[in-house]
Amino acid sequence: MRWKKLKKTRRKIKRTLLVLSICLVVLISFSKLGILFSSNATNYVTVTTAHKAFDQSYYVSLSNLSFEGESLGEISDKLNAKFKGSLKGMGEPFARLCMQKGMDPYLLAAISVHETGFGKSNAAMTKYNFGGIMCSGKLCTYSSVEDGISSFINMVYRNYFSKGLTTPEQMHKKYAEGNTWADKVTMHYKALRNQGK
Repeated sequence: MRWKKLKKTRRKIKRTLLVLSICLVVLISFSKLGILFSSNATNYVTVTTAHKAFDQSYYVSLSNLSFEGESLGEISDKLNAKFKGSLKGMGEPFARLCMQKGMDPYLLAAISVHETGFGKSNAAMTKYNFGGIMCSGKLCTYSSVEDGISSFINMVYRNYFSKGLTTPEQMHKKYAEGNTWADKVTMHYKALRNQGK
């Protein structure tokens, strides 16, 4: 009799664990799809993939982006030809975010290439830091390649472009110590921009 009760209890526990597991899987799936629970008056807020900074569908309407006569696709191809390591294959989101903000994608790519050894530095590979960005005296760490790219581009926009500092020479004093930073960034800029010419 005792054995039967124990068996029933085990079955109930197994069923409960199964139901909890299924609920957890469903909850994780919803969070990955972008459904976020909110404490606002509404029960939940749906965040579609269209709101994600690097989601392809968000940019369909922006596919006609161009920079000085070059299309997003042309610029992406040039960046992808040089990007290595963590930046490999990230030419399109990198260029797109720059172009959306009215920034020269070649300049930001040149800075990133210089700061990270074309995306292969330890900071780029392990911290997703694509611009030598510092946090409290240490290199900042980001959660993903996309987060690192976005943070780098937003930092340059906020601290340089929005203040009228839009060339390596103008940015040099604030961005880096030493005398050769602007020259090296300019060299990478020309190499990126003049590919195939």
